[in-house]
Amino acid sequence: MNVGLRTSVETVNGWMVDRWSRGRVVVGDGGGEAVGVAPGVAVSAGTARSSAIDYTGHRRPRLCREVDMKTDVKTDLNTDVKNDSNRRAVRLFAVTLMVVSGLVVTAVPAQAGGVAATSSARSRPPATVPPAAFLQPADLGGATTEPLEPSSFPEFRPPQPCDADGFRSVVARRTNAAILVVYPVQESPTVLVEDIGLYRGGGAARYMAELRRAFNRCGECTDATGQWTVLDRGLVGRSSMLIRLRQNVDVGGSVFVKDTYVFVARVGEAVVVLIDRGWEESSGHEDVVRALAPVAVRRARAALR
Repeated sequence: MNVGLRTSVETVNGWMVDRWSRGRVVVGDGGGEAVGVAPGVAVSAGTARSSAIDYTGHRRPRLCREVDMKTDVKTDLNTDVKNDSNRRAVRLFAVTLMVVSGLVVTAVPAQAGGVAATSSARSRPPATVPPAAFLQPADLGGATTEPLEPSSFPEFRPPQPCDADGFRSVVARRTNAAILVVYPVQESPTVLVEDIGLYRGGGAARYMAELRRAFNRCGECTDATGQWTVLDRGLVGRSSMLIRLRQNVDVGGSVFVKDTYVFVARVGEAVVVLIDRGWEESSGHEDVVRALAPVAVRRARAALR
């Protein structure tokens, strides 16, 4: 007996895409289908079954790297003391001239008010994620995008590896939205997901700091979902990361190693996550994520500024 109920069946770019209420995607070409379900959930015989590697050892993550930021401030005190009287005389003359010409009354308040108003308008974050912030069909070779329900792929939205209690920064996330793309790659397609979360009060930076701390000095950690490995840092932006999630996938009694590639970057008070989940039992594509990551960041930065 299947676990979970199908909620919808539709065709995306010529491929049948089934969804389960458990938040996974069932995909196929009409002749046969492979079912992606929650790790450890069994389905009926003749239907594909997906489960995570049986990782039982949980270890507390260690900090990979610490960077000390130092600012050197040099002040020539002898010069300040020597020229102090001269500067006072110049300032007094300038203030007197401004008062006489009326600049203090008119120009200074207008400038200060204008700067404050402009700064306030620019710092106001959007209430929702605009559609323009996501990858567009023009970026995807004409492949169409569709909204993704909040329950789909929760382990990647955003990824919180090797922390049983979840990242503390998640409470600072105001809202998020995601799209799904059936993206053509050579002979078979692959499933792409892009998620953008908006944070408050420095939450996006705190999330990226927690993500860095989740990995040990070797750049990897293991939890019940699978084995997470950092493949690259600073791909697009200093704090960005390219991560691989490795899992076992059981299809009809045959076990395959399935790799999902996850790109994470901060754009102001937003976190952009782009994943290539692969197709059926096939792995995702690292080169696809590397190629689309800069485009995804540019789209988000332009729409969220």
